[in-house]
Amino acid sequence: FRQFAALVPDDKQLFVRKGIEIGRPSLTYAVNEAADYYSDNLRMENDKIYFDFHTPTETVKDFIWEIPGIHNVENATVALAILNNLGVDFETLKKAIANFKGIKRRYTKHRYENGKIYIDDYAHHPTEINAVMSSIRTFYPEKKLLVAFQPHLFSRTRDFADGFSESLSHADELILLDIYPARELQENFEGITSSWLLDKVTLDKKEVSTLSDAFNKIKEKDFDILLTVGAGNIDTLYDPICEWLGKK
Repeated sequence: FRQFAALVPDDKQLFVRKGIEIGRPSLTYAVNEAADYYSDNLRMENDKIYFDFHTPTETVKDFIWEIPGIHNVENATVALAILNNLGVDFETLKKAIANFKGIKRRYTKHRYENGKIYIDDYAHHPTEINAVMSSIRTFYPEKKLLVAFQPHLFSRTRDFADGFSESLSHADELILLDIYPARELQENFEGITSSWLLDKVTLDKKEVSTLSDAFNKIKEKDFDILLTVGAGNIDTLYDPICEWLGKK
């Protein structure tokens, strides 16, 4: 952060998450704690987050945000801070943020008439998976969560195996797809397989699957929320799942 901040001209404004020291003047932002710009009073209503936004001089209540997760509210907060600092009025900001649906494969969410929820996310690192899982558990604590995860790279699976196993163990049931190799070869990573990773996951309901079998396995499961997650070609399941859940 310090190296990046040093590249910014002194006459330009930096916005920094509260608690990060960069060694130069900046404006801070935060969620649920006071800062130069911050959001608080978060509550969930009808699958939407409502929050109040504070600037150094005023408070604006009841912003509406459709993308769950504290980390996503933080992203919204700093975006609002920058735009407010540039002089954009609050009426415009409220309309813009309420209509923002996110980007594809970053907590892409669908709710169906049968009550089931489907979420698709590009997360492929334990920290990212934890953030997604935490968001789901925060806003849907009682719902049964089925996760289909495709590890990306043998080296990443090996290096972060403990982190993956810990984050995936927060599901109720797990379908672990074969590792997506990308540029790597299995022969260079002897013993690093999805079965090896699955043994580290502390769930009773867990299994490995090929990508081609995953959709049929998903259709056999009992769940309230389905999360497909990974950076390989697991996204090819997205359209079939949406079509299937839309017909149920």
